[in-house]
Amino acid sequence: MDEMEGQAAARIQAVQRGRLARFSADRRRRSLVRREATARWEREQAVIKIQAACRGTRGREETALYREQQAAASKIQARIRGDKARKDFNRKSPGGLPLDRADIKKGLHTLGRNPHDLRLCYIGLMAANAGVSNINSIAEFPLLQTVDLSGNCISSTKPLSRLPFLHDLDISHNCLTSIDSLRDLSHHRNLQHLDLSHNAIEVLEGLSALKCLRTLRMNNNKIRRIEGLEGLPLVELHLDHNYIEKAENVGSGKLASLRILRLGFNDIGNLSNLKTCLSLVTLDVRFNKVSAVRQVEYLQECQFLHTLVLEGNPMDRLEAYRARVIFRLQGLMLLDRNKISPEEKVKAVNLMGDEESDLPHRKQVFHKHLPGAEFTNTLPPFREPEGPPAPEPDPAEKPETVSGSDSPEEGGFVFEDSTVSIVDPPAPTVVSREAISCVEHVMTASSYGFSSVALQ
Repeated sequence: MDEMEGQAAARIQAVQRGRLARFSADRRRRSLVRREATARWEREQAVIKIQAACRGTRGREETALYREQQAAASKIQARIRGDKARKDFNRKSPGGLPLDRADIKKGLHTLGRNPHDLRLCYIGLMAANAGVSNINSIAEFPLLQTVDLSGNCISSTKPLSRLPFLHDLDISHNCLTSIDSLRDLSHHRNLQHLDLSHNAIEVLEGLSALKCLRTLRMNNNKIRRIEGLEGLPLVELHLDHNYIEKAENVGSGKLASLRILRLGFNDIGNLSNLKTCLSLVTLDVRFNKVSAVRQVEYLQECQFLHTLVLEGNPMDRLEAYRARVIFRLQGLMLLDRNKISPEEKVKAVNLMGDEESDLPHRKQVFHKHLPGAEFTNTLPPFREPEGPPAPEPDPAEKPETVSGSDSPEEGGFVFEDSTVSIVDPPAPTVVSREAISCVEHVMTASSYGFSSVALQ
């Protein structure tokens, strides 16, 4: 009986201990869940704060950027309105306005030293798009070195002769029509950069005394001939958008230091006069009348030439135009504003079948693996359809008189109105197939001189 009571008491105690253990475990589990929930809530709150801070920073940045854009737009609009108002005023007052002393003071900039007493003074003037036609007041500022008078109605540069230290002058987009205004610039022996573009100048003269001139911009004028620049130390010469027919007087004997030459949008059809431009680095002859690709052979002596622009000429529509130019000018880096890769140069050499092409290597590999077999070139080189480039004819030279037989029966010439025609051409020349295979990689039939070829 006592034993049974002890067992029952032990069972009751075990049940109580189990309940207490379960209760403790549940309490610990609930505490852990509460702590995890609290930590998750704290993390969410931190994320919300960070996102709000980021949104606030981004919003402030966007707001600041928007304000800057609005301020810039307001300035641009104000300037446009001012330019429009000045144009309207200039339109109402023909001939433009005089440049007074107050306007000059507003455009002064860049502090420099007075060459006489080394005191500080302004050496730059900005008076562009001011609608002025009379610049006599500029003579009161003889220490100016950089002057910008572009976009006005100036027709005479005589007041500029009072500026002995001038070295940078921009007088583009004005009304200079005659070369008489350019002769007033001959006093400026220290002038280095001169911009006379977008005027109506017809003759290029009066600049021979500018012995320090390095950059000359004469584009968008009415110039028909390049002259009056002999002996100048020009490095850049811009003559595009004119009416020039011959690229003359720009060789090393005339302009020894010329490195950049721009002759685009003219009427040039021959490049023979450029063969003496030995220092040339950049040449732009786009949209002219150069029709033969072999005209670029005149540029082979220009060892420093690495940029060439030929687009817009009749030649750029010919077959394999780009490869033919690259083959003849291996030193080029840019052609028609597109970079030339080494692979493109190799392909051009292989296409033209030069001695440095892959033909000898292919023959060597063929005979190595197939000794005794006859090699057949399955990739024949490009046949050049043009003959050697002809130099530009000199109009001063008289044509030579050609004498011939007056009798058509003798197979001679018939002269009719200074026209030479062949009455009875010779019979076709007969050449063996072996002879043709020997010369097919060297010259074409047209350059060999045959009228027609008959194979045996």
